[in-house]
Amino acid sequence: MAQIRAEETAEQNAARLKDASLRVRQSRSVTSNVLRSQQKEHNMLQMAERRQQGKAYQPYNRLAFRYNLGEDYSLSRHVLIVTMTVVCPYCKALKFRGETKGMYCAAGKIKLPQLREQPKPLKTLLAGYTAESKSSGEEKGLI
Repeated sequence: MAQIRAEETAEQNAARLKDASLRVRQSRSVTSNVLRSQQKEHNMLQMAERRQQGKAYQPYNRLAFRYNLGEDYSLSRHVLIVTMTVVCPYCKALKFRGETKGMYCAAGKIKLPQLREQPKPLKTLLAGYTAESKSSGEEKGLI
């Protein structure tokens, strides 16, 4: 094969390359049309699925602004309620499992001052030691 190509003239070589190019182009156009139609069908199916998923989550859109104390959101398969169990090694802040390392303090680059002790009236109110603090907590649904 290499010997035949070496013996062909420049015009024969150009004609052979042009013919091969035409065959490849025709082959690709047929394949492209088939692939294009398959891709279009696939895209339409994906879009329909996304629309359905969007409808399923619609009741949860901006739910924090319409929170209902009487509803148990933990029973829904669309809601994941977990506790913060991981401690940041830099700032000792609690965070959720899977959150970025050093997310709160930029991996130790940001240093916040220690919080001062709360004034005694505020501390007792927040701790719920008094009858007044317990009643205000019950009104707000905290207790």
